[in-house]
Amino acid sequence: MAAHDIEADGYKLIESDVRDGAIITDKLRQMGIDSSLPTLVITECLLIYMRAEDTKQVLDWTMDYFGAEGDVAFVNYEMINPDD
Repeated sequence: MAAHDIEADGYKLIESDVRDGAIITDKLRQMGIDSSLPTLVITECLLIYMRAEDTKQVLDWTMDYFGAEGDVAFVNYEMINPDD
């Protein structure tokens, strides 16, 4: 676990470059995450700052890791107006 990773019952927060699926996969496996369980992935003000191909890679990884065996929901919040 990295210095800024947080692990609690039912909640996992990991520090990582989201474009590096191998590192994220490794961290999730170390934490004992069962990819077949229903999973909620939340991103906030993230995907809008990435290149389109990087965003697609993140979404593809999410579906490959969680969606292959289980249920996954992906919530993405992006600012639209300056006061959002």
